Amino acid sequence: MSLETAEITAKTIEEPKAKITINSIFDKRSFNIFISITSLILAYIHIVLKGTHIGAWNIIFWIITLAPLVYIIKTKKIKNQYTKWLIPFIAILIIDIFYYNNEFTQSILPFVVTIFIFILYMKSMHNISSFYQTLLPKMVMPLYFLSYFNLFFSAFLLDKSDKKIYKRIIKALLITIPFLLLFLGLFISADHNFDRFISKLLKNSTIFEINYIFWLPLTILSLLLFFIYTLSNTTTRVAHKQTKIFDTLVVGTFLSMTNILFGVFVLIQIGYLFEGVEYIKSSNINIAYYARNGFLQLMWVMGIVLSIYLFIMSRFRGEKSIVYLLSILMGLTMIIGFASLKKMYLYQSIKGATVLRYYVEWFDYFLLLILGLGIIFIIKQKPFAKLLDTVTIIAIIALTTVSSLNIDGMVASHNVEKFKDNKLDKGALVRLSVDILPFIKDVDMDNLNLHYLYKNRDCDTIKGYHLGYCYKVGAYRDNK
Repeated sequence: MSLETAEITAKTIEEPKAKITINSIFDKRSFNIFISITSLILAYIHIVLKGTHIGAWNIIFWIITLAPLVYIIKTKKIKNQYTKWLIPFIAILIIDIFYYNNEFTQSILPFVVTIFIFILYMKSMHNISSFYQTLLPKMVMPLYFLSYFNLFFSAFLLDKSDKKIYKRIIKALLITIPFLLLFLGLFISADHNFDRFISKLLKNSTIFEINYIFWLPLTILSLLLFFIYTLSNTTTRVAHKQTKIFDTLVVGTFLSMTNILFGVFVLIQIGYLFEGVEYIKSSNINIAYYARNGFLQLMWVMGIVLSIYLFIMSRFRGEKSIVYLLSILMGLTMIIGFASLKKMYLYQSIKGATVLRYYVEWFDYFLLLILGLGIIFIIKQKPFAKLLDTVTIIAIIALTTVSSLNIDGMVASHNVEKFKDNKLDKGALVRLSVDILPFIKDVDMDNLNLHYLYKNRDCDTIKGYHLGYCYKVGAYRDNK
């Protein structure tokens, strides 16, 4: 073979480079302008208006971020139809963040909302067959930044008719701006208050600082790339890939021995479950120690069993032995879950309620519900994808429900009622948020230092304004 022939052969077998394309929605100049303005506003909010606390700027930022997604849903250009069902849940979470002041809504939920929005954009143009896949982001396209910007801005190229329109707009601006500056100068000279307003506006306009001049364009380009990439990230996802089946001897041995251990543990717990406090006392066990010790460990057991269940179900092919053994394991785990709940109830009756104790209790309910549904799914041999869809839907509903509850108010109300005839732990109350204010109106406040409830917010600015905080603090102080 000659050298020339070898070169031709090498070129023939060389893999062609992937062609970089973006979604056809970016072929329209109007949509590109919309995305560009959205990116500019978001960058300004994030760089200039960003505050130290969760405030109105966060809410505005999230709403504007969702605007392009809502637009493509409304115009029916969305590929993943499940996306539109998650938008209302995100809206509820945003409202909760803006209304409640507890640690979960102010520290954890903003991060969760941001992740949700990112995932929705990343999966918006995926053709998927199961709901749970919506929450599993997948980057399909390569990150060729310059190529995406080149294709995006190519839609701004003007034809002859557009050039005439833009020339007329520029001409109008050249005529208008000098007159606006003239009138502005006359108004400043004519009114002292207007002069102070303009001076204060220019003085507080930090956008012209060197730091912002550098970061603002960079943030705009980053946001623009985010919209271009995610809305062009198109692919098709299969429902569930077939995997190799398990060795029934191995799985059967594992489940049988695990069931024996769980069965022995459940037998020991029966007395505590059904005979209550008197049985605990007769066993010479301190009630507080019994109540405090073990419920977290039992919840870990439930979580591990659910992981084992999902792993086995991913390769389940209808084996009868696995149906029986796995159903027994799930049933025994549910009994363990009820034991964990009883420990939690007993501990709260002795020590009172806290935010963590409520969360642990609710998470226990969630695990019990999934365990019960797991038994039904394996007995009826439902598809694994439907099981994952069900778990995902329940998890999202549970998250939305928990975030929509005034957890601090519930804790305060529970403890005020429980200890109304005894000494109330007021130190536990001031560690909560201003959400407790409506629930402690009738409490003796002499020794309760409410200073620690406040976050030193400035309710007169977008950076500091928070509806739940500013309204409750204002109403409480007015009533005092």
